[in-house]
Amino acid sequence: MAKNIDTGYLVVQVNTAGMGLPIENAHVTVSSTDQTERILTTDRNGKTETIELSAPPRTNSMSPGNTDNYSNYKIQTSKEGYYPVENIDVPIFGGEITVQRVTLLPLPLGYAPEEEQFVDTEPNL
Repeated sequence: MAKNIDTGYLVVQVNTAGMGLPIENAHVTVSSTDQTERILTTDRNGKTETIELSAPPRTNSMSPGNTDNYSNYKIQTSKEGYYPVENIDVPIFGGEITVQRVTLLPLPLGYAPEEEQFVDTEPNL
């Protein structure tokens, strides 16, 4: 009997504009469609730890016409003093490591948003 679930891996890399300086202590929330999977913090290199996420088996991508090749996740990234970012439909493939790059833009000096408003961005494919 074939296994219907595999494991994919995710690392989030957070930097300033133009992939400049890494951003330490950024808050990263990874969610599937129905629940929060993990809440992470970036290290001094701007990276999260590598986490495991559920994904369809790798063999699905070897069958012509099969559209169940990956799982989609949402990644919300924030850090005080920066505009928060939301990446939607980030694909995770079984047996593969996905590196999602996130660029945070600094808020204008003296700006304090009343509530978090995420900027939607496309995933890195």
